[in-house]
Amino acid sequence: MDSVAATAECIPVSSSVAYPRPVNRIHQIEITSRCNLRCQYCVHPHMERKKLDMSMETLEKALHLVGKCVVERGQVELNMCGIGESLMHPQFKEVFELTRSMLPDVIIVIATNGILLNEERAKILWDNKIVTFISLHRPEKAGLAVEVAKKFGIFAGTSNDPSTAAINWAGKVDWFVSAITKDLPCPWLENGQAMVCADGRITTCCLDGDGKGMIGTVDTPLEELFIRPYSLCEGCHHSVP
Repeated sequence: MDSVAATAECIPVSSSVAYPRPVNRIHQIEITSRCNLRCQYCVHPHMERKKLDMSMETLEKALHLVGKCVVERGQVELNMCGIGESLMHPQFKEVFELTRSMLPDVIIVIATNGILLNEERAKILWDNKIVTFISLHRPEKAGLAVEVAKKFGIFAGTSNDPSTAAINWAGKVDWFVSAITKDLPCPWLENGQAMVCADGRITTCCLDGDGKGMIGTVDTPLEELFIRPYSLCEGCHHSVP
């Protein structure tokens, strides 16, 4: 897998921050890049990356990287989602059992559109202490997801207005004009965050639907993972810190 490492299209920037910067946390693991909706405000229907489920082998390697970030760099939280619907993973139960067993003290979070959130899946999330946010951008599809999440004590909140997210997917989606200005620095570059994609590659941006910001893979040692501004940053609603 190392043969596909570090393909980010870097750009020159004027910044007070020195780049490249080390990755301090694996902020997200995208356990699947598949989705059961085609929302007009989302980049997913147009993304160039393959839509697939993360293998358990790749997940274990990704979790090892997170574990190193926890011990060596102070990471305390992990989001188990990316550009996809996490509840669609065919080994959903095994994914969260492995994650919790390897990261017993880490806050683990998912965001879901709620379509597949039934009592069986809610119990799995409860058993593994998963903090759950429900997107109600398509409330007619979510059914009783909020009620089920509340019943099992995993409900953390909702988002029901796509404009409140105030992102334009770094210029890849033009459905609305972003409410965020370039005055707000990118938290990913600022904090040294990265995301493991479903295929095991690692990107420096959670909006990277086209796979342009890859800086390594789950086989790359943490000490060799560095972030820097790249081509997607030029159209983003955040500024380069």
